[in-house]
Amino acid sequence: MSTPDRIAALVYRGVTGGRYALAGELASIERRLASLERAYGGVRQAAAATGVSTRTWQRWKVAAEARPGERRERQGVSAKSEAKLKQAMRRSRLGPRREQRVRQSSIQLHVKSRYDEEPRTLDNSNLDLAPGTADRMTDAYLVGDDAGMADALLGGVRDAFYAEWLDPENTSAEGFDIDRIEF
Repeated sequence: MSTPDRIAALVYRGVTGGRYALAGELASIERRLASLERAYGGVRQAAAATGVSTRTWQRWKVAAEARPGERRERQGVSAKSEAKLKQAMRRSRLGPRREQRVRQSSIQLHVKSRYDEEPRTLDNSNLDLAPGTADRMTDAYLVGDDAGMADALLGGVRDAFYAEWLDPENTSAEGFDIDRIEF
């Protein structure tokens, strides 16, 4: 049975086109800043994409590069700024073309059951997904809400049979184990 964390990780991989969840998001501030600068083409563009001034960006870089014990003021990144960095990292990984494709495509779940010899492929026609499910999953991804991605997927399934069998809280049914999610 797939847990909400596993479903969120699979949605993340589906949205990003196969990248593993949180790979770059857990890196040091210094590495994340450098990654965003590469992705957006410079300090000004990366700062603008993150929603901060160039001066704030430079302050973050100085604070990230300072060694412990140095006299430089080590003013770190606040929780609000961490969220901005996470959003910018996720937006840079998704890209505008992929985001549009994910929002407009159908969702396919590759699932396994103990009763099946081969994995099943469930799509919009089987699951009777509510309109806007892919949009809600993508929006949750972009704001960094991993649990929200799984909730959007599971909440979008309107077919009663599959809703019950995909529900991670359902302990009475054998259920399906989600192997892969594609857009």
